[in-house]
Amino acid sequence: MKTKLLLLRLGGISNALFFLFHLFLGWSIWHWTQVPLALRGLLETFNLAGALFIGFFAYASLCHPAEMLESGLGRALGLLVVLLYGMRAACEFVFPPKVNPLIVALCLALAAVYLAARLLPGSKPAASAGAV
Repeated sequence: MKTKLLLLRLGGISNALFFLFHLFLGWSIWHWTQVPLALRGLLETFNLAGALFIGFFAYASLCHPAEMLESGLGRALGLLVVLLYGMRAACEFVFPPKVNPLIVALCLALAAVYLAARLLPGSKPAASAGAV
């Protein structure tokens, strides 16, 4: 259980740093004069929504790690983190004109951290109806 909690803390700190990065990115997008205003607004909206998700992942991982490991909702949230970062890594090969290996590595590493926290042997989670 200690290893799982350590992994969630590591994930929480990483997500907190990504949250700060996305706040800075939002500020940067606001100042991109070469991007049409309508597109800039769309980028801002999606960036802010993503930052809120990432901020919540950080909060849940740092402030409620036991619940993330033991409750059905917490395990579902951990799976959502794995899927989000796995999808973000995969999208790097589809949408940008050039793959950024740093983005791929960071996203896959964070997905692996949360997947390991879920799959590593440890104390059995509490049984609940509809557990994920």
